[in-house]
Formats: sequence, structure tokens, C-alpha cells
Amino acid sequence: MPLDRYRQKRDFTRTSEPSGDVPAGELPRPLMFVIQKHAATRLHYDVRLEMDGVLASWAVPKGPSLDTRDRRLAVHVEDHPIDYGSFEGTIPAGEYGGGTVMVWDRGTYEPKEDMAAGMGKGSLKFILHGTKLQGGFTLVRMKPREGDHAENWLLIKERDEHVRSHDDYDVTAARSESAATGRDMAQIAAGADSDADPPDACNDVFNRVASQFKDAFTFARQLGVKTCLGTEAPLVLPKTVAQRSTDVRAVYEATFRRIMAAHPLDYYWIWTPEGWTWE
Repeated sequence: MPLDRYRQKRDFTRTSEPSGDVPAGELPRPLMFVIQKHAATRLHYDVRLEMDGVLASWAVPKGPSLDTRDRRLAVHVEDHPIDYGSFEGTIPAGEYGGGTVMVWDRGTYEPKEDMAAGMGKGSLKFILHGTKLQGGFTLVRMKPREGDHAENWLLIKERDEHVRSHDDYDVTAARSESAATGRDMAQIAAGADSDADPPDACNDVFNRVASQFKDAFTFARQLGVKTCLGTEAPLVLPKTVAQRSTDVRAVYEATFRRIMAAHPLDYYWIWTPEGWTWE
């Protein structure tokens, strides 16, 4: 089974990590990706791509780069369950991977070729549509060396309009906050409340389309809802709304349905205090 190694390493009576019991057929589409910043024994970034009902995963010690010159080591690790993509919190000390986990980036991706075949030949090409990372990337498997204890790959940015020199812009340093909650690692470790403010991209999309759906947007704003539409933009439900009565939430949901009906898309991002989801 794809998740056997994942489950064998964890005691789910002690860690709040997902066990992977959610059937893949009940999960949303399109294909998702997530990059989790993980302060375990050594700080690293876990790059996870949805494939065949699980998240294929690579541990990247230095994190991703937008510079095509950077070849970032990516160690292939065990597959994770799809619902692990929303996990942000602290794994207890003494458990496998103990330490703080942040959802550093997430979104959807487009394979540029068949991913199953790519895994077999050791070359994966894909386009990311995330909060922080966009554009083409490649994962390429390295030739094994004597003494290797894991399968080593390289994560490389492809040439496109999203390339930036690492000397001018280090994306992991410039965008160190959680893509899901806006918190930093210390706040996550301390269990601080989530930041419900949406990314700047959300406000940009709102301003572009609000005039087209004035009634629904005005109604949503009266409820304190910051609303966005688009393949990369979230619809934001702040805690101040989520903590109100169920009647208010029902009105909010009805408003959202009106927006979806007026502006149909393949999917919509939604923010709640429990984390990101989509419809």
C-alpha cells in the first residue's frame, strides 16, 4: 500500500498528523501541491505533489529557488496522504519528524507530461500555481552513489517569466510566512491564532471583479467577508464571521453560492479558521 511506510513511522494516538483514511475519490480536484517548512532535526522544506491519490514527497534542505542556476537537493521520502497537505502545527518531540510544520506554499499544479511515466524515468516537469511559487519546475533523479541511503533528486526552476535571481530575491527569506494562516514558525509553535488577512493577490482580484457582481460582493462585505475569485485566489472567511451564529454563516454561504453561479470557475479557494479548502 502506498502509505504503509508513512503509517509505520507514526503513532496517531500522539501526533495530530493525518492518518490518510480519507478516500482519494472524495478529495477535490484539480491536482494539488503543497510545500511544508519543517523544523525537525534539521530545517527543510517538504515538496509534495498529488499523484495517484497520495502526495509524492521530497525533502529539500535549502528550499525552492526561483533562480534557474540553483540545483536544490531533493531527497525522495515516503508518500503522504492527501489530507496531510493542510497540516500545520507541531509534531510532538520523540515522534517521527518531531517539530513545527508550516504550510509554506500551496496551490495546484499542471503536469507537463505523464507523471507516472516521469517517476519511472526519473524526470518530472510541471507548472506550479501557488501563493509564492509560479511557473515551471523540474525534478530530476540523480544517479545513485555508493553509500546513498535515499533516492536523491534535484529541484530546478525552469526558464519563464517567473525566474528571479537568487542574489536579488530569496523567496524563502522574503516570504517566510505561512500561506495558510499568515503565521511564522514561532507563532505556529506557540499555538498562536491564525492571521485571517488574505494575500495581496486576493485584494487585486477582488478589485478587478467586484464591479461585475456588485450586489453579491456588497452583501458579502456587509458580513465582513473578503471575497476573491480566480484560479489562484482565495475566498476568505475571517474568524469574526466564522465565530458568529450559524444563521450568519448560512447567509454567507448563500452569498457565496450566488457568486459561484454568476462567475463559474473550475474551483474556488475558501479560507476558514480550520485552514484552506476548496469547492
